[in-house]
Amino acid sequence: MGKFHLKLYTKSSFSSKLVQLQADLEKKNGRKVVVLTENCYHLIGIGDQEEFLASNWPKLQTLLSHSPFETTVWRESRFLPTENEQQIIEIGPRTAVKTAQCTNILSVFESAAIENVERIEKSVRYLVPRDLSVDEFFELAADKMTEAIYSENVEFSDDHHVVEQVFEIDVLGSKDNLIQANETLGLALDQSDIDFYYDFFVNKVKKNPTDVELFDLAQSDSEHSRHWFFRGEIWVDDRKIEKSLMSTIRETLIHSNDNSLIAFHDNSSSIRGFNSIWRLRPSDPTTVSQMINISPPSHLIYSAETHNFPTAVCPFQGATTGTGGRIRDIHATGRGAYEIAGALIDFPLAVVSINITSLLLTQLKNGTFDSFGTETEGIYPFFASLHAAAIAQFCSIYKKRACTLAHTQSIFNEIVHQLEKSPLTLLMLLNPNNDDLISTFL
Repeated sequence: MGKFHLKLYTKSSFSSKLVQLQADLEKKNGRKVVVLTENCYHLIGIGDQEEFLASNWPKLQTLLSHSPFETTVWRESRFLPTENEQQIIEIGPRTAVKTAQCTNILSVFESAAIENVERIEKSVRYLVPRDLSVDEFFELAADKMTEAIYSENVEFSDDHHVVEQVFEIDVLGSKDNLIQANETLGLALDQSDIDFYYDFFVNKVKKNPTDVELFDLAQSDSEHSRHWFFRGEIWVDDRKIEKSLMSTIRETLIHSNDNSLIAFHDNSSSIRGFNSIWRLRPSDPTTVSQMINISPPSHLIYSAETHNFPTAVCPFQGATTGTGGRIRDIHATGRGAYEIAGALIDFPLAVVSINITSLLLTQLKNGTFDSFGTETEGIYPFFASLHAAAIAQFCSIYKKRACTLAHTQSIFNEIVHQLEKSPLTLLMLLNPNNDDLISTFL
């Protein structure tokens, strides 16, 4: 059975990235530059394309439209570029790897009984002036690591991808070859790692490692994964320290309250919560099922994810993978857990609004940081992922139109002080008039 490549065009939503891109283009070219966008879904299906559309077109329109209240999916592009004045530049994810969005959409398609779809990827099509350099535009508009420029006949099959050949590193011949591989492959091995692996391959297994084996060892045996330093022996001035760093930190449990159910585990920690909380849960979480009432014990879970370095290197992707890691850690606690709230802790306060973030950056640039908050409707310290209604209630309590940095810091300190008393205090702060909700936690 053959395959088909179906292109479905959709309306693009407003994006701050597009606003920034247009500003960068105007700054670089010294003139006004108009950039229009539309999205294109590249759907790789199995079978006959027209039969697929005939049976699934209404579902595709509903699922891929910009809004459920407006049908914005078309078989043809809405762009009609003027030959001598405009051009279309299409940028999408690299075709060699299926994206997470592809996986999610395929799961939705399966639930909607849309069959015979092998892959679907979304690209962005830009309608720009013809005199713009494609390479320069790509530099500003795309992530070179994960995205590429699509031609009119872009292929998503695996046939045209060349697989890199695995090769051996001649460690048996010379230790210098291992040192060179460390630099060439970017393994970040220190001297003790190099000595350990050299001895392992030369004297233990007596074989040359491949580049894949070395790369795998460098990741799985790293400090991030193994905590060699944090859990290992510490020697200072030729004297062995009695306890490891991890053991020293674990000792704090002896002097704390006896309410820790999980401590110093890989995913997260847990403290005693509530004996019974009413909630709705699906009777069978593996499929569509009836919602039932349950009142199980519910304990509080805490996890943290720093991600300072990757976020500094690549702010948006670093932050999203950090958030994803924290969510994953929560879900993997014990036999499974639910995430209900997340906190973005920053100094001097947590900022959870893109508008406030932009204002902060602007004031830092203009040297007016001491008047932060003068244009905001509310201050959002400490909480990042709470329910929207809870955030609205919280802001109504601490609503200020001209809040100085010092005042903001005092509010932040007050909230932290209240949180230290009990989790119930947080609930009362966010829902002071909701006695029914509070009573469920008592």
